[in-house]
Amino acid sequence: MQIKKKNNFTICQKIVKQITQQDLPLSCPQNNIIWHDHPKVYLNINPDTNEIVCPYCGIIYQLNN
Repeated sequence: MQIKKKNNFTICQKIVKQITQQDLPLSCPQNNIIWHDHPKVYLNINPDTNEIVCPYCGIIYQLNN
């Protein structure tokens, strides 16, 4: 989840990142994302929903078949 300040209000945006089989094994933050400040974690895609949410930053990763 990305948090922005605007006119003394906090705006939270959900970030959804589409991934493919080539992105597996999935880790967050990914090499091309530099603005996250959390330890690198490996995430398992839920086979029922084809997605996972990073427990640190809230990015939603969706696996495209």
